[in-house]
Amino acid sequence: MMEKISINLSGNENPSGCSPLVNQAITRSEHVYSRYPNRNVSGLSKTLANQLSVDHNQVLLTSGSSEALELIIRTFNIRDCEIILPQYAFVFQKTICHHASLKIKEVAANNGHQDLTGILESINKNTRFILLTNPSNPMGSFIPFCDLEKFMTKVPHSIIVIIDEAYYEYMLLREYQTAIMLVKKYQNLIVTRTFSKAYGLAGLRIGYCVGNQSLIQAINKIKNPFSINNLAIIAAEVALEDERFILKTRLLNHEGLNQLAVGFAKMKIKYLNKTANFMTIDLEKKANLFSEKLLEQSILVKTLDEYDLPNHIRVTVGLAHENKIFLQVMKEILITGVNDVTASPVL
Repeated sequence: MMEKISINLSGNENPSGCSPLVNQAITRSEHVYSRYPNRNVSGLSKTLANQLSVDHNQVLLTSGSSEALELIIRTFNIRDCEIILPQYAFVFQKTICHHASLKIKEVAANNGHQDLTGILESINKNTRFILLTNPSNPMGSFIPFCDLEKFMTKVPHSIIVIIDEAYYEYMLLREYQTAIMLVKKYQNLIVTRTFSKAYGLAGLRIGYCVGNQSLIQAINKIKNPFSINNLAIIAAEVALEDERFILKTRLLNHEGLNQLAVGFAKMKIKYLNKTANFMTIDLEKKANLFSEKLLEQSILVKTLDEYDLPNHIRVTVGLAHENKIFLQVMKEILITGVNDVTASPVL
C-alpha cells in the first residue's frame, strides 16, 4: 500500500487546490465523460488571447506546457541540430530533448542564474533552439525583462527561442515581465505556460503556447486534436474568470515565501531565491538524510540529486500551518543532527 503523505511540499502545486468555481463547474459537467474531447476550443483561446493582448490565432492549447515543448521540437527539429539549455534546466525538459534525439549544449549557470551572455556565445551553425525558463525551476532565479529584450535582439532569427513561464502568475517583482510582450516583435519567440501551478489544475493537464501565427499554425498541424480533455477545457475557462482566486493565491504564496525565509534565516539555512512558489535551500550536507527524516514525519520535499545538487532541497510553499510544521521539524532535525557532511557545490 502506498504511503500517505500528510504534507506534500515536493510538487510545486497550489496548496489551496483550484478555484471553488472550478469544482462547481466540473460537478455540473457529468455529461462530458462519454464524449470525445471538443476539438473546438476557440472560446478558451480567444479568452486567453484577450487577456494576453494577442490574436487568438497566436494561442495554441496543449496538454500542459510539456506537450507544448514536445510539439515545438517535433515541428521544427531538423537533422543534426542542437538545443541550448542553461545549467539546472528543469530535468523533464532535458528528457524531452533526449527523446527527440536533439544534441544538448548546456551552458553553465552564473551564480545560479541563466547566463544569457554564455548562451549567445554558444550559438553555432547547428543551433536550432534555445530554451529558457523564467523563473527557473529549481533555482528560482529569473531574467529581468530588460535583459531578455536585449538578448532577443542578438539571437539570429533562424533560431527558435522557447521561454517557459510556468510560474508567471506567482511573480510580483517589478523587474519581471512576461516575454509575451515580445512575441509581436520577434517572430522566432514562443512562450509556454500552464494551468498546473497557480490555477491548481495539475491533474487535468492543460497549458498553452503563444507565438507568431505561422509558427503556431505549423505546430497545430501535428498536434493530436484530442490531447486536451473536456474537463480540462471547462476548468480552464472557469479558472480564468475567477480573478479573486488568483489574487488570493498570490497573496498566500507571498506570505508563505516570507514565512519560510524567516524560518530559514533563524536556522541559518541558506536559500537561493525567494520567487515563484518554492524555495531551494542549501543544507551543506547530504539532503537525502534530511528528506528521509522529514518523511518519517509525513513531510515530502524534493531532493535535487538529478541536478547535481546533492546538498539541496526544493520546498514548495504550503499552507501557513504546513509551513510551520515543516520548519519545526527541520529545526528538530538540525538540533538532533545528521551525519555524512559534504561540501556544497558552487553554483
